[in-house]
Amino acid sequence: LQQVQTIFQTQQNFVQPQGFINDTAEKPYIIRLKGILQKLGITGERGSKDIISLVDYLIQHNQKVDNVTLSELCSRFSDNPKSMEQRIRRTANMGMVNLANLGLEDYANDTFTTYSNSLYNFEQVRREMDFIRGKSVRHGNVKIKNFLNALIQEKKSSCSLLFHLSAIQIGTKMTCFSLCIFCSEYKKSCGFANSKSQDFSYSVTS
Repeated sequence: LQQVQTIFQTQQNFVQPQGFINDTAEKPYIIRLKGILQKLGITGERGSKDIISLVDYLIQHNQKVDNVTLSELCSRFSDNPKSMEQRIRRTANMGMVNLANLGLEDYANDTFTTYSNSLYNFEQVRREMDFIRGKSVRHGNVKIKNFLNALIQEKKSSCSLLFHLSAIQIGTKMTCFSLCIFCSEYKKSCGFANSKSQDFSYSVTS
């Protein structure tokens, strides 16, 4: 547990791991994604770069991992897709191990309660907790496609919320025309530029 505490404490001041993609660094959902990986304690893992690359690609192309195998997807980024896939699996698994340790230390921990049943299957996280305590001989299992799709969904949820709050905050200071322009630019910044449609909630008072 002390080792896990050290991991999270040393990552309070976030530093980009070597190899992160610079041209996506300022996108709101990339910042959000890095923050999630930081909370899981896996930003220093080699596979964190690969996870961000895949999620960014899927968001930009409005796709889910369900539509393609992970191996096929990795082949678009690497000449050795098998190694890339293994890095991603190891990193996602390490995130679950860290999360399980957090749960053992504090079951009400915000990071644990938020991601143990969204990025991961809670039953598998609990199995990993049992393994750590010596109550099981089996590790928890990570379904990598669900993990990646959940990261994509985290991005969409955060963008919708941010847009909703921004629009309410603007209120009567914007005309309908200027709000439409704002909406268009915000969709681009959140990665919806290639999406056919996206339901944003906003309030306009005339």
